[in-house]
Amino acid sequence: MAEVELAYLAHRGQQPPIDALRGLLAALRRVELETLRARRDELRPLVAEVLSVGHDLQLMLSAIH
Repeated sequence: MAEVELAYLAHRGQQPPIDALRGLLAALRRVELETLRARRDELRPLVAEVLSVGHDLQLMLSAIH
């Protein structure tokens, strides 16, 4: 997951936000159960942050409807 975040951050400045989000979603969908088990303590705060940022984006989108 940390590798996904690094890739996301590296590409964020090079591609439009919509492409970055699509890439992040694709990478998240590829995370395997074994990775979740092996790195769960490391992943939990990252997943929580992804959810928080996603929630903030939803609120912003709702505000500008």
